[in-house]
Amino acid sequence: MKKLLTICLLLLVTPLMAVPFQNTFDGVRPTGMGNAFIALTDDANTLWYNPAGLTQIEGVHVNVFNFILGVDSKDTLDRVRNAIFKGESNNLVRQDREFLRFNFIPSFIMPYFGISLFSQTKGYFDISDIINQGIEVHSYHDQGVIAGGAFKISDYLSIGSSVRAFYRAGVDLSLTAQEVFDQYGANGINLLDNIYQELSNRAGHGYAFGLNTGIKLKVPLKSNDKSNSSLFLAATVEDIGNTTFRAVGSLLAPLPLKQSINFGAAITYPLNKKWTWNFTTDVKRAFEPTDFIKLLHMGTELRHSVFGLRVGANQGYLAYGFSLEFPPHTRLHFSSYGVELGNKRWEKEQRHYLLQLNIGFNPN
Repeated sequence: MKKLLTICLLLLVTPLMAVPFQNTFDGVRPTGMGNAFIALTDDANTLWYNPAGLTQIEGVHVNVFNFILGVDSKDTLDRVRNAIFKGESNNLVRQDREFLRFNFIPSFIMPYFGISLFSQTKGYFDISDIINQGIEVHSYHDQGVIAGGAFKISDYLSIGSSVRAFYRAGVDLSLTAQEVFDQYGANGINLLDNIYQELSNRAGHGYAFGLNTGIKLKVPLKSNDKSNSSLFLAATVEDIGNTTFRAVGSLLAPLPLKQSINFGAAITYPLNKKWTWNFTTDVKRAFEPTDFIKLLHMGTELRHSVFGLRVGANQGYLAYGFSLEFPPHTRLHFSSYGVELGNKRWEKEQRHYLLQLNIGFNPN
């Protein structure tokens, strides 16, 4: 059991992309649109992206079984399946770059209020060339609850906030080839043989409270008909004042989550009673000193009451997705998007594939 937990911790990793850990959740529907969702926020993802959007939720949504799986390749998926169901853990870590993600997020969403339990596991590691390039492992596992509320200042302006209380077990191991040699000597080339123990030794454990806030402005593009197209402008502040973890006992504390400011815009254009065309753009971590392309997210969505198609750009890389919805109980979402792992634009892409199964009550 201890080894299995360590393996899970190894795979709780997310690409840092030259910045500290940020938002703990990326939705499958949003990532199909390049992860641009701050101004659209019209479903359960609103609780994570912009709580001000809770004022535009219609009806009561209860997501009982809400599960997300993310991988970087079929090979990763096969090896994880073999580790879980066949106990074949020796081949779980390959000498390459890998990404894996699990989410279980049951939630209750209604107009002006939402709450969700969450268990999240994300993982990214790169041990493709320890001798020449070093090692990169950044991981976390979160368990907690998030709750948010919003209210309307007017028919066109809303504000909201969310708070999450959670426990994190995380690893942040980034060593150059020289640092590997300095710390492990000639045995550095054998570091892979003891990777589970090394990650366990460096794991941080702690709990924290994170606060997000957001604002959303609606501008009708045809003032004489409220059902017609609208422009939405939005802004959020995530992890206000930095979300800092309090260590458990004598253990190390995970790295803090840095405060970020984000902006978004979206246009919704109803084609008829069943079809809607959405356009959306986000600039995330707007004041980070990095390439603007890495901050830019944009996409479009053609959505029917039972079907959706999406395409966009995430940090300059193609994103796409689709959904099948069987109201009111079942929704299936898929997305694929590229993530920049390097310090410059179009330097080192990794492609992620996400699949979400949501069974509950979600009226259209």
